[in-house]
Amino acid sequence: MGPPECFDHLREALRGGRGKPNREWMQIVGPLVDHSLASVCAAVEASIASGASSFGSVRQLLCHEDQSRVVVEPVAVSRADLAEVEIAPVDLAQYDLLHGGLVA
Repeated sequence: MGPPECFDHLREALRGGRGKPNREWMQIVGPLVDHSLASVCAAVEASIASGASSFGSVRQLLCHEDQSRVVVEPVAVSRADLAEVEIAPVDLAQYDLLHGGLVA
């Protein structure tokens, strides 16, 4: 059993670029420690589709995936006057839309 088909697609895309394609292709194994094979393959395919086929691009897509899972809880404030202040949660997906980037 060989590597998934998405890895072959990445290898072909890397060979068409510059740099060290074999080294970058081998680096793609690293994220499998923290991410599922399906997530890594999806990031690889998205990277190739965007025209930015590189390990850095795949890593950035996986990082974006991780950030979408982060839940931020408000900090308890000891001053009563500050504890009364309510701030609406920030929707960072809207920021991505400004740049035509990924939206979770």
